[in-house]
Amino acid sequence: MTDAATQNPADRERVLSALMRVFVNRYHSLAHYILGAGPFVAAGEETLLRRIEEIAAWDAAEAERLSDAIEGQEGIPQVQPFAPEVAELNYLALRHQAGVLVQALEAERETCLGLLRQTRSCLPAHRALRRVCDALTRHAAALRSDLASATKTA
Repeated sequence: MTDAATQNPADRERVLSALMRVFVNRYHSLAHYILGAGPFVAAGEETLLRRIEEIAAWDAAEAERLSDAIEGQEGIPQVQPFAPEVAELNYLALRHQAGVLVQALEAERETCLGLLRQTRSCLPAHRALRRVCDALTRHAAALRSDLASATKTA
């Protein structure tokens, strides 16, 4: 069922473009990739690992919700391959990967905030992106805090 605000083809394309851009980052979860790469987890980094696990779980759930939002606008969720720099993260120390993830979450939040104006004509899409922006802010702040704590105990 399509929202009446997105019946205009230009509005619909802007909304779908914004949703798709955010969907791809959640679908290709950097947090999930970090976990799958088998990072070295030193003593005292257990909290970092749990936080990254939490972010990976959120990414998976949010990708599902965004997929539904895209389909709600009569779009088809599409993904591209991982960015080449993601492959460089294999088997690096968890602390390093956590720092990379903080930077990625913060950059994604800035991108997401910039995309909000493209979805003003569609309240459900706007709310979906706002929810993602808010969660990215929380995740980045919590992970940054855990990273600082892990660095102090090292």
